[in-house]
Amino acid sequence: MRTRWWILIALSTGVASALLAGFATDQARPTLSAWATGLNAGLLAATLVAILWYSLRTHRLVDLQRDVAAVGNHPWLSAMYLTPRELPPDEKAPFGSHEAMLPIVNTGRTPARLRRVTVTVEVEKGSDPDADLIPGGDDNPRVLVPGDRVDVKVLEIIYGGPPPTVYLDIVIEYDSIDDGSGRLTLQFRFANGRWKNRASRYDFTLPAVAHRQRRP
Repeated sequence: MRTRWWILIALSTGVASALLAGFATDQARPTLSAWATGLNAGLLAATLVAILWYSLRTHRLVDLQRDVAAVGNHPWLSAMYLTPRELPPDEKAPFGSHEAMLPIVNTGRTPARLRRVTVTVEVEKGSDPDADLIPGGDDNPRVLVPGDRVDVKVLEIIYGGPPPTVYLDIVIEYDSIDDGSGRLTLQFRFANGRWKNRASRYDFTLPAVAHRQRRP
């Protein structure tokens, strides 16, 4: 519909310009060629409008295709769940312990440079105060090619009694090979010995164009 409206506007502009030019020329020199001259000027104006519109549309299509290609070539990292493991009692943890690993997979088409994995942990008030929480993470930059997976230890809990209730925030930062970047923010809750997903967010930047996608 928009294309048709542009065409109608261009034609209307040409006809209006032709009528105005023909009328003005006819008033100055009342001849048949005056209307022909005016019509020619109007058609020329309409042609220029059509060329301008086509150039703008072509430019927008080129930008859209470039953005689509950049999105398709972005190294998307997937990390939406934890793999927990209960460890038996030992000298370090006489009541046993629990560790949680975060699998990070490059599901995109190009390599990603994993810069860091930052972990923040908080114990719910009234929960077991004797539990020892050891946050993990990863500050060792590495390259993940498409299909690569790395497991990052994000938390170790050494029990001092019943399992505590813990809130875990994880931030994953990475770069792409074309000057893009990405940031995943994940939130989890550990209660009654089980992990549950909370909110998550995915921010990414393409070359020269910033995009944001939010997941509830």
